[in-house]
Parts: sequence; C-alpha cells; structure tokens
Amino acid sequence: MNTAPQPRVRRRMFMILAIIIFLAVFPVAAALGAYTIADAAGCRLNEAEVNPCIVLRADVGEWLMVFGLMGWLGIASLPLGAMGVAIWLIAALFLYLRGRRNRSPA
Repeated sequence: MNTAPQPRVRRRMFMILAIIIFLAVFPVAAALGAYTIADAAGCRLNEAEVNPCIVLRADVGEWLMVFGLMGWLGIASLPLGAMGVAIWLIAALFLYLRGRRNRSPA
C-alpha cells in the first residue's frame, strides 16, 4: 500500500516550500553578497549614503547600498519564513494523513 501523496500535490508543496525559503533568506543573502563585493572591490559600504564603487568599469555603489539595506529586511523575513515553514509542515502532515486515511486497505 502506497501512502505517498499524488506527485502533483507533492511537487506543488515542495515548490511552495522553496518559495518560502527563498523569500526568507534572500534579503540576508543579498546583504552579505553586497558587503562581500564591496570588500573585494575595496569600497566603503554604509547605509547612510551612496559611496562610489567601481567594479568592472561600472559604478555599482548605489546597487550595493540597496542590497546592503536588504539586511534590515532580514529582521522580519527570517522569523516570518520560519513561521511559514512551520505552517507548511502542518499542511504537509495534514495532506499526508488525509491521503493515508482516504486509501482503503486492499
């Protein structure tokens, strides 16, 4: 007896989980990436002002500041992402148990 959910439902659930994790982690990863690029280019990066930063003959200082500020969004996105994963786990457990109950023993 196979108690696994249908492949379409399983695929959709894992897509939802991937979206939740991406939205939770992206702001922090973007900020870390911005600070890493600024450090590698020898630029100063802060949240108060745009500092010039030349990377590959282009000034990316404004973009680095924007992505650096996304770190503050991580203060909200990480806990909300954790709650989203908890809700996802409850929904996945519910779907698993519902699918298991609906299958008749053959």
